[in-house]
Amino acid sequence: MLCLGTPLCASAVNIQLTQSGSPAGACTGSGVTLLSETQFDTGGSWGSGSTQIGAGTTIMACGTFTAPPNTGLFYFFASGTSGNPITFTCDTATNFTSPRFAGGSSAAFQVVSQSWIVLNGTNCTIQNTANGSGLTYNDFSTAVYMVGGSNNIIENFTISNICQHTSVADHTGCSNGGNSYAVQIAGSNLIVRNNAINDAFAGIIEIAGATDSGITITGNTIARCNWGIAASTASSSQSLANIVISGNTVSSGGNWDDGVSDTFHHDSIFVFQGSGGDITGVLIYNNLVNGDWGVNNTAYVYIDPNSSDPVTGVVVFNNLFLNGSVVGNGPGNGFVTGLGSNATAGAAYNNTIYCAGNGFAAFKIDGTTDIIKNNIIVDCPVGISVNSGKTLGNSDYNVFYQLTGGNPMQYAGTNYASVSAWTSGTGFDTHSVTANPSINIATGFISAGSSAISAGTNLASLNITALNSDAAGNPRPITGPWTIGAYNPTPLSMAGPMTFGGPMNIRF
Repeated sequence: MLCLGTPLCASAVNIQLTQSGSPAGACTGSGVTLLSETQFDTGGSWGSGSTQIGAGTTIMACGTFTAPPNTGLFYFFASGTSGNPITFTCDTATNFTSPRFAGGSSAAFQVVSQSWIVLNGTNCTIQNTANGSGLTYNDFSTAVYMVGGSNNIIENFTISNICQHTSVADHTGCSNGGNSYAVQIAGSNLIVRNNAINDAFAGIIEIAGATDSGITITGNTIARCNWGIAASTASSSQSLANIVISGNTVSSGGNWDDGVSDTFHHDSIFVFQGSGGDITGVLIYNNLVNGDWGVNNTAYVYIDPNSSDPVTGVVVFNNLFLNGSVVGNGPGNGFVTGLGSNATAGAAYNNTIYCAGNGFAAFKIDGTTDIIKNNIIVDCPVGISVNSGKTLGNSDYNVFYQLTGGNPMQYAGTNYASVSAWTSGTGFDTHSVTANPSINIATGFISAGSSAISAGTNLASLNITALNSDAAGNPRPITGPWTIGAYNPTPLSMAGPMTFGGPMNIRF
């Protein structure tokens, strides 16, 4: 009994896993315990015995695992410990498939109220084969459900076709019983990293349980999802703190259009309070959003607080928001919408926004003290729009180039026909420029002669570590002016690789 929960009693067991329990691939059973999927899902296979799954166990799955419709595959009965997690891995070309995996806590992978679990999906694919528009099923489905624990990791999976929305006539979107998510998490000290996800209502979503904190979502490549990455509370009794969304590539959610009804509003990164709750400390940086986000796109980054509860400490920086639409689409609100709420400041620093002449505004502000500095804004109908009855804390040291709208700057019901008129009327952007920043619209890089070079303000005093380097990892000056936008000028030293989660799938 004294051993419970201590590393001294951690299991040193290696387990191999096939669907039938017969050898397949690297799972030969030689010198280790070989389990079937049914045995894995039996409580008796879990414990501290020499053939049981417990703290310190590594599980390797081999071959193809097929689940009948509306079922899952793997249920975790125990937790690991600090230094001795339970680790799930895969042999080469391991496939977990179903016509439609069940949703929520009956997902393909079910980790409920367990901690110190590592799901390492290298060589693993989780996929539905018949769920979505015009297919056999159009129902609630989830690939990985990890809720109620702490100190867990989900990494390196390929997750495909959890819900294939391919028709504007489809107003269901696999939502019979709930929304279909590739990865759903809740808890504290959770990491979701380096996964490749396509076709789901949400690629990755954190829905707070009670007092969740320490959520890191990084290095993922997500495409064709209505929401790429989302984090939320659902009631006034919940809280969500210290969220990092960084280095992800999120693209092309326009397949979720459904005509003029707008059943689904598309957002690449969405932080919201459903029915209240506190959200504090949100860092959104080094992300790339591109591709065609369709007619029903609300924002690339949407911070959406409940009217009675604030979202505090939102900082959006070093992101590339590059509209790749070839049919004139863009967000109906702002590429960045919300930031802070009421008297709680949010901030946007050193982002590069290319609107391709589409959408509404680069920034749509609904707070009272938000800060906008060191951003490149190119070919947008409106640079900044502040909602009526709201105010702006500060805006300066930005580049506004080729704003295409008739009133390209808007403040609380007053329209300004130019950046200079905005500056005269509001006192903002006295150090901002309107000359060509010379960005490569496919990459966001700037070249020699850019108006952005050394035209920004030095923000080192903010002590935001990741902001002190550009999106490629090149350091910004400790003293002296910074270059505006996500990148220092090219040619870059490129000593550090770009930190985006995947290739830049720009289409022009």
